[in-house]
Amino acid sequence: MVVFLRRSQICICLFIASLGLSLHAQTEDPCKYIPTETEKKSEVKKDSSKISKWKFVQKHQFDFAFNGNSRNETSKAVCKLSASSRLAFELKYNHNKTSIEANFSDELSANVLFDSTFEKQNDLVRIKITAEQNTPKENFKKSASAQLSTQKLPTKKNGSSIIESALLSPAEVILAFGMNIKLNTKGSVECGIGSLKLSWIDQKSLYDLHQTQELHGIPRSKSHKLEGGISIQSQWQKPITKNITWENKSLVFSSFNKPGVPNLELRNDFLLKSGKSLQTAIRSIYTYNKTKWPPSSFGGEIALGIMLNKD
Repeated sequence: MVVFLRRSQICICLFIASLGLSLHAQTEDPCKYIPTETEKKSEVKKDSSKISKWKFVQKHQFDFAFNGNSRNETSKAVCKLSASSRLAFELKYNHNKTSIEANFSDELSANVLFDSTFEKQNDLVRIKITAEQNTPKENFKKSASAQLSTQKLPTKKNGSSIIESALLSPAEVILAFGMNIKLNTKGSVECGIGSLKLSWIDQKSLYDLHQTQELHGIPRSKSHKLEGGISIQSQWQKPITKNITWENKSLVFSSFNKPGVPNLELRNDFLLKSGKSLQTAIRSIYTYNKTKWPPSSFGGEIALGIMLNKD
Protein backbone atom coordinates (compact mmCIF):
# COMPACT_ATOMS: atom_id res chain seq x y z
CA MET A 1 0.00 0.00 0.00
CA VAL A 2 2.93 2.33 0.74
CA VAL A 3 4.19 1.77 -2.81
CA PHE A 4 0.81 2.79 -4.21
CA LEU A 5 0.82 5.97 -2.12
CA ARG A 6 4.33 6.87 -3.28
CA ARG A 7 3.40 6.30 -6.91
CA SER A 8 0.29 8.47 -6.57
CA GLN A 9 2.22 11.24 -4.84
CA ILE A 10 4.75 11.21 -7.70
CA CYS A 11 1.90 11.41 -10.24
CA ILE A 12 0.41 14.38 -8.40
CA CYS A 13 3.79 16.15 -8.60
CA LEU A 14 4.04 15.32 -12.31
CA PHE A 15 0.52 16.65 -12.87
CA ILE A 16 1.32 19.92 -11.14
CA ALA A 17 4.67 20.22 -12.95
CA SER A 18 3.14 19.57 -16.39
CA LEU A 19 0.42 22.09 -15.62
CA GLY A 20 3.01 24.71 -14.73
CA LEU A 21 4.92 24.10 -17.96
CA SER A 22 1.73 24.72 -19.93
CA LEU A 23 1.19 28.17 -18.44
CA HIS A 24 3.08 30.89 -20.33
CA ALA A 25 3.53 34.48 -19.25
CA GLN A 26 1.50 37.00 -21.21
CA THR A 27 3.06 40.31 -22.10
CA GLU A 28 1.62 43.32 -23.90
CA ASP A 29 3.37 45.27 -26.57
CA PRO A 30 4.00 48.79 -25.19
CA CYS A 31 3.80 50.20 -28.72
CA LYS A 32 0.39 48.68 -29.32
CA TYR A 33 -2.30 51.22 -30.12
CA ILE A 34 -4.91 51.57 -27.37
CA PRO A 35 -8.36 52.49 -28.75
CA THR A 36 -10.51 55.15 -27.11
CA GLU A 37 -13.74 54.35 -25.28
CA THR A 38 -15.81 55.56 -28.24
CA GLU A 39 -13.91 53.24 -30.60
CA LYS A 40 -14.36 50.33 -28.18
CA LYS A 41 -18.14 50.86 -28.07
CA SER A 42 -18.35 51.05 -31.85
CA GLU A 43 -16.41 47.80 -32.16
CA VAL A 44 -18.76 46.11 -29.71
CA LYS A 45 -21.77 47.18 -31.76
CA LYS A 46 -20.15 45.87 -34.96
CA ASP A 47 -19.37 42.49 -33.41
CA SER A 48 -22.59 42.12 -31.40
CA SER A 49 -24.14 40.04 -34.14
CA LYS A 50 -21.19 37.63 -34.01
CA ILE A 51 -21.15 37.06 -30.24
CA SER A 52 -24.18 34.79 -30.05
CA LYS A 53 -23.57 31.63 -32.04
CA TRP A 54 -23.68 27.86 -31.94
CA LYS A 55 -20.66 25.68 -32.53
CA PHE A 56 -20.71 21.94 -33.13
CA VAL A 57 -17.64 19.68 -33.25
CA GLN A 58 -17.48 15.93 -33.71
CA LYS A 59 -14.47 13.61 -33.59
CA HIS A 60 -14.23 9.93 -34.51
CA GLN A 61 -11.21 7.67 -34.11
CA PHE A 62 -10.96 4.01 -35.05
CA ASP A 63 -7.66 2.20 -34.62
CA PHE A 64 -5.80 -1.02 -33.92
CA ALA A 65 -3.17 -0.97 -31.20
CA PHE A 66 -0.57 -3.00 -29.35
CA ASN A 67 -1.15 -2.32 -25.66
CA GLY A 68 0.10 -3.36 -22.25
CA ASN A 69 -1.59 -2.95 -18.86
CA SER A 70 -0.34 -3.35 -15.30
CA ARG A 71 -2.45 -3.27 -12.13
CA ASN A 72 0.52 -2.99 -9.73
CA GLU A 73 4.30 -2.99 -9.56
CA THR A 74 4.68 -6.77 -9.30
CA SER A 75 2.50 -7.77 -12.25
CA LYS A 76 4.00 -7.90 -15.72
CA ALA A 77 2.37 -6.01 -18.56
CA VAL A 78 1.28 -8.36 -21.34
CA CYS A 79 1.29 -6.97 -24.88
CA LYS A 80 -1.95 -7.59 -26.76
CA LEU A 81 -3.58 -6.50 -29.99
CA SER A 82 -6.71 -4.40 -29.47
CA ALA A 83 -9.32 -2.60 -31.53
CA SER A 84 -10.74 0.66 -30.22
CA SER A 85 -13.30 3.30 -31.05
CA ARG A 86 -13.42 6.84 -29.66
CA LEU A 87 -16.32 9.19 -30.35
CA ALA A 88 -16.66 12.77 -29.13
CA PHE A 89 -19.34 15.40 -29.70
CA GLU A 90 -19.20 19.01 -28.53
CA LEU A 91 -21.99 21.60 -28.70
CA LYS A 92 -21.24 25.16 -27.55
CA TYR A 93 -23.40 28.27 -27.31
CA ASN A 94 -22.01 31.76 -26.67
CA HIS A 95 -24.10 34.75 -25.69
CA ASN A 96 -22.57 38.01 -24.47
CA LYS A 97 -20.49 37.10 -21.40
CA THR A 98 -21.97 33.63 -20.85
CA SER A 99 -21.26 30.35 -22.62
CA ILE A 100 -22.81 26.90 -22.26
CA GLU A 101 -21.00 23.80 -23.50
CA ALA A 102 -22.20 20.19 -23.68
CA ASN A 103 -19.72 17.34 -24.26
CA PHE A 104 -20.37 13.68 -24.95
CA SER A 105 -17.54 11.15 -25.25
CA ASP A 106 -17.56 7.41 -25.69
CA GLU A 107 -14.53 5.14 -25.50
CA LEU A 108 -14.62 1.39 -26.16
CA SER A 109 -11.75 -1.00 -26.81
CA ALA A 110 -11.40 -4.76 -26.82
CA ASN A 111 -8.44 -7.13 -27.00
CA VAL A 112 -8.39 -9.39 -30.04
CA LEU A 113 -7.60 -12.90 -28.83
CA PHE A 114 -6.00 -15.70 -30.86
CA ASP A 115 -9.22 -17.72 -30.96
CA SER A 116 -10.97 -14.89 -32.86
CA THR A 117 -12.84 -13.70 -29.76
CA PHE A 118 -12.86 -10.32 -28.10
CA GLU A 119 -12.15 -9.35 -24.49
CA LYS A 120 -13.37 -5.93 -23.34
CA GLN A 121 -10.59 -3.66 -22.13
CA ASN A 122 -11.84 -0.06 -21.80
CA ASP A 123 -15.43 1.11 -21.64
CA LEU A 124 -16.20 4.68 -20.62
CA VAL A 125 -19.05 7.07 -21.34
CA ARG A 126 -18.96 10.68 -20.17
CA ILE A 127 -21.51 13.46 -20.45
CA LYS A 128 -20.50 16.91 -19.24
CA ILE A 129 -22.34 20.24 -19.21
CA THR A 130 -20.42 23.41 -18.35
CA ALA A 131 -21.64 26.99 -17.89
CA GLU A 132 -19.10 29.82 -17.83
CA GLN A 133 -19.26 33.56 -17.24
CA ASN A 134 -16.55 36.05 -18.14
CA THR A 135 -14.64 38.03 -15.52
CA PRO A 136 -12.60 41.26 -15.83
CA LYS A 137 -9.53 39.07 -16.34
CA GLU A 138 -9.59 37.61 -19.84
CA ASN A 139 -8.19 34.17 -19.01
CA PHE A 140 -10.31 33.59 -15.87
CA LYS A 141 -13.96 32.61 -15.97
CA LYS A 142 -16.51 31.64 -13.35
CA SER A 143 -17.68 28.10 -14.04
CA ALA A 144 -20.19 25.50 -12.95
CA SER A 145 -20.19 21.99 -14.37
CA ALA A 146 -21.86 18.60 -14.02
CA GLN A 147 -20.20 15.41 -15.31
CA LEU A 148 -21.66 11.90 -15.50
CA SER A 149 -19.30 8.91 -15.92
CA THR A 150 -20.28 5.26 -16.36
CA GLN A 151 -19.82 2.25 -18.64
CA LYS A 152 -22.06 0.60 -21.23
CA LEU A 153 -21.25 -3.12 -21.14
CA PRO A 154 -20.87 -5.46 -18.14
CA THR A 155 -17.39 -6.29 -16.89
CA LYS A 156 -16.66 -9.82 -15.64
CA LYS A 157 -14.29 -10.47 -12.77
CA ASN A 158 -10.97 -12.06 -13.82
CA GLY A 159 -12.48 -13.75 -16.85
CA SER A 160 -15.14 -15.55 -14.77
CA SER A 161 -18.91 -15.39 -15.20
CA ILE A 162 -19.34 -13.11 -12.17
CA ILE A 163 -20.25 -9.57 -13.24
CA GLU A 164 -18.17 -6.97 -11.44
CA SER A 165 -19.72 -3.80 -12.91
CA ALA A 166 -22.35 -2.80 -15.45
CA LEU A 167 -24.30 0.14 -16.85
CA LEU A 168 -24.78 2.76 -14.07
CA SER A 169 -23.26 0.26 -11.64
CA PRO A 170 -21.24 2.06 -10.56
CA ALA A 171 -21.82 5.56 -11.90
CA GLU A 172 -20.71 8.92 -10.62
CA VAL A 173 -21.70 12.55 -11.04
CA ILE A 174 -19.29 15.36 -10.14
CA LEU A 175 -20.74 18.83 -9.57
CA ALA A 176 -18.05 21.54 -9.51
CA PHE A 177 -18.25 25.26 -8.84
CA GLY A 178 -15.18 27.45 -9.22
CA MET A 179 -12.95 28.98 -11.88
CA ASN A 180 -11.93 28.01 -15.39
CA ILE A 181 -8.44 29.14 -16.40
CA LYS A 182 -7.76 29.39 -20.13
CA LEU A 183 -4.21 28.50 -21.15
CA ASN A 184 -2.16 30.19 -23.87
CA THR A 185 -2.00 26.78 -25.51
CA LYS A 186 -5.23 25.15 -26.65
CA GLY A 187 -6.58 24.11 -23.30
CA SER A 188 -8.03 24.99 -19.94
CA VAL A 189 -7.90 24.10 -16.25
CA GLU A 190 -11.16 23.87 -14.33
CA CYS A 191 -10.72 24.29 -10.56
CA GLY A 192 -13.76 23.15 -8.61
CA ILE A 193 -13.21 24.89 -5.28
CA GLY A 194 -16.55 23.51 -4.11
CA SER A 195 -17.34 20.05 -5.53
CA LEU A 196 -19.75 17.23 -4.82
CA LYS A 197 -19.38 13.64 -6.06
CA LEU A 198 -22.39 11.34 -6.05
CA SER A 199 -21.66 7.64 -6.66
CA TRP A 200 -24.31 4.94 -6.89
CA ILE A 201 -25.04 1.38 -8.00
CA ASP A 202 -28.25 0.90 -9.97
CA GLN A 203 -28.18 -2.93 -10.17
CA LYS A 204 -28.44 -4.03 -6.54
CA SER A 205 -28.20 -7.68 -7.57
CA LEU A 206 -24.42 -7.18 -7.83
CA TYR A 207 -24.24 -7.17 -4.02
CA ASP A 208 -25.78 -10.68 -3.97
CA LEU A 209 -23.37 -11.95 -6.66
CA HIS A 210 -20.38 -10.83 -4.62
CA GLN A 211 -21.99 -11.64 -1.25
CA THR A 212 -20.85 -8.35 0.25
CA GLN A 213 -22.33 -5.36 2.03
CA GLU A 214 -20.06 -2.88 0.23
CA LEU A 215 -19.16 -2.71 -3.44
CA HIS A 216 -16.96 -0.09 -5.18
CA GLY A 217 -16.91 1.79 -1.87
CA ILE A 218 -20.72 2.10 -1.84
CA PRO A 219 -22.66 0.51 1.07
CA ARG A 220 -25.54 -1.81 0.23
CA SER A 221 -27.87 -0.14 2.73
CA LYS A 222 -27.83 3.13 0.76
CA SER A 223 -26.71 2.09 -2.75
CA HIS A 224 -25.18 5.55 -3.08
CA LYS A 225 -22.47 7.72 -1.57
CA LEU A 226 -22.15 11.51 -1.44
CA GLU A 227 -18.77 13.18 -0.96
CA GLY A 228 -17.68 16.80 -0.78
CA GLY A 229 -14.25 17.85 -1.93
CA ILE A 230 -12.08 19.70 -4.44
CA SER A 231 -11.80 18.73 -8.10
CA ILE A 232 -9.35 19.77 -10.81
CA GLN A 233 -9.96 18.93 -14.46
CA SER A 234 -7.54 19.97 -17.18
CA GLN A 235 -7.17 19.44 -20.89
CA TRP A 236 -4.85 20.99 -23.42
CA GLN A 237 -3.11 20.49 -26.75
CA LYS A 238 0.52 21.38 -27.37
CA PRO A 239 1.90 21.24 -30.94
CA ILE A 240 5.45 19.85 -30.88
CA THR A 241 6.07 19.91 -34.62
CA LYS A 242 3.88 20.44 -37.65
CA ASN A 243 2.52 16.87 -37.56
CA ILE A 244 3.08 15.89 -33.90
CA THR A 245 0.75 17.03 -31.11
CA TRP A 246 0.70 16.32 -27.38
CA GLU A 247 -2.75 16.07 -25.77
CA ASN A 248 -3.31 15.83 -22.02
CA LYS A 249 -6.47 15.20 -20.01
CA SER A 250 -6.38 14.95 -16.22
CA LEU A 251 -8.93 14.58 -13.45
CA VAL A 252 -8.19 14.89 -9.73
CA PHE A 253 -10.78 14.63 -6.95
CA SER A 254 -9.85 14.97 -3.28
CA SER A 255 -12.60 14.06 -0.81
CA PHE A 256 -13.15 15.89 2.46
CA ASN A 257 -14.74 12.72 3.90
CA LYS A 258 -11.57 10.64 3.55
CA PRO A 259 -8.48 12.88 3.42
CA GLY A 260 -5.42 11.34 1.85
CA VAL A 261 -4.30 10.49 -1.66
CA PRO A 262 -6.95 11.79 -4.11
CA ASN A 263 -8.49 9.84 -6.97
CA LEU A 264 -6.46 10.41 -10.14
CA GLU A 265 -6.87 9.95 -13.87
CA LEU A 266 -3.95 11.08 -16.03
CA ARG A 267 -4.10 10.67 -19.83
CA ASN A 268 -1.37 11.61 -22.30
CA ASP A 269 -1.52 11.16 -26.08
CA PHE A 270 1.25 11.85 -28.59
CA LEU A 271 -0.36 12.04 -32.03
CA LEU A 272 1.46 11.79 -35.36
CA LYS A 273 -0.72 12.77 -38.31
CA SER A 274 -0.03 11.37 -41.77
CA GLY A 275 -2.37 13.13 -44.16
CA LYS A 276 -5.92 14.17 -43.36
CA SER A 277 -7.24 10.96 -41.81
CA LEU A 278 -4.38 8.58 -40.98
CA GLN A 279 -2.96 8.88 -37.47
CA THR A 280 -0.41 7.12 -35.27
CA ALA A 281 -0.75 7.53 -31.51
CA ILE A 282 1.23 6.70 -28.38
CA ARG A 283 -1.12 6.72 -25.38
CA SER A 284 -0.71 6.28 -21.64
CA ILE A 285 -3.36 6.17 -18.91
CA TYR A 286 -2.73 6.13 -15.16
CA THR A 287 -5.58 5.83 -12.67
CA TYR A 288 -5.73 5.68 -8.89
CA ASN A 289 -9.01 4.86 -7.15
CA LYS A 290 -9.12 4.07 -3.43
CA THR A 291 -12.33 2.00 -3.82
CA LYS A 292 -10.59 -0.57 -6.06
CA TRP A 293 -7.89 -3.14 -5.36
CA PRO A 294 -5.22 -2.75 -6.38
CA PRO A 295 -6.00 0.97 -6.44
CA SER A 296 -3.50 1.92 -9.15
CA SER A 297 -3.54 0.97 -12.81
CA PHE A 298 -1.26 1.92 -15.70
CA GLY A 299 -1.70 1.21 -19.38
CA GLY A 300 0.04 2.19 -22.59
CA GLU A 301 -0.46 1.51 -26.28
CA ILE A 302 0.82 2.25 -29.76
CA ALA A 303 -2.07 2.65 -32.18
CA LEU A 304 -2.57 3.14 -35.91
CA GLY A 305 -5.96 4.17 -37.18
CA ILE A 306 -8.32 6.57 -38.91
CA MET A 307 -9.38 9.97 -37.55
CA LEU A 308 -12.51 11.73 -38.81
CA ASN A 309 -13.15 15.24 -37.43
CA LYS A 310 -15.77 17.81 -38.33
CA ASP A 311 -15.87 21.40 -37.05
